[in-house]
Parts: sequence; structure tokens; C-alpha cells
Amino acid sequence: MKLSITYEPGTEYLLVRVKGEYDFLSAIFLFRNMLKEAWKQNCKNILCDITRMSGFDFDPKDTKDRYTLARYLGATLPKDIRLALLETPRQMTLFGETVMSNQGGAVRITSSMTVALHWLGAVTGNPAYI
Repeated sequence: MKLSITYEPGTEYLLVRVKGEYDFLSAIFLFRNMLKEAWKQNCKNILCDITRMSGFDFDPKDTKDRYTLARYLGATLPKDIRLALLETPRQMTLFGETVMSNQGGAVRITSSMTVALHWLGAVTGNPAYI
């Protein structure tokens, strides 16, 4: 597998940190293991930090692959789990969030840790002032 994954359980959310080179099958494996760990920790909120994952910078020619991945993730994500994906500005496109949401997934993609934590309910107040 090209990705390494660490889990940091918290009281409000499970923090998943990903490093390594992106490929489709590794991303599916990551997602399945992330859900298993969340269930094991009895956690309904997941913050997945992929900012240290290479090979996932947005490129319009990869739209079909991103669509396929997003569609799978959105359809597979249990309805009671909220997932925030922390990406770099170079990785980020809200296309994936739209596709996952359309499949029924409660997903937020952002490049801001504060926005991600706020969306998960781990911090309160206006994210512009946190």
C-alpha cells in the first residue's frame, strides 16, 4: 500500500492523518479502515487530513477518477457519520463534496482546520472568529 495512516482518537472526533502517494485502491482501503476505526472508537465524526498525501493535486483530466471515488465514498459513508476532509488548496475541489453529498454522505471538504472542526461540531462559535 502506498499510503500510511495514523489515527488519533479524540472526544469529539477521530483524526485520521494520511501520508504517501495517492492511488485509487489505496484510497478505498483507507476509507474502509477509517470507518472500521471510527466504529471501534464509537465515533460519529471523522476529520481526515490528506494534506500530506501526494499525487492528489487537482487536475481536470482526473475528473472521471475523482467522480468515481467520490461517488463510492458518498454512497458507502454511513448516514450517521460526518466526514470532514482537510486538503491543501492545490488538492481542493468542491466537486468531490458535491458528488459525495448527492450520494447521501455528510461530507465537508476544506483547507481550513478551523472550518473542519466547526463543521464537525468540535468547536463552537462563528468560524470566522475562531
